[in-house]
Amino acid sequence: MFDYALYRLRSAELIEEAAHDRLARRAEPRPATGRPARRAGQDRRDREVRPPRAWAA
Repeated sequence: MFDYALYRLRSAELIEEAAHDRLARRAEPRPATGRPARRAGQDRRDREVRPPRAWAA
């Protein structure tokens, strides 16, 4: 019974520590890469010049 209580206490400490680390990491500014951020999957479509789409009459 005592071992289980210690296990639960340690689990709670680890969860609290992880949450604190996550909050601290979120507060830190992101490192600058020197170029503007792009959304994944959008850059290729932005560069292509597509011909107008032909519609069937």
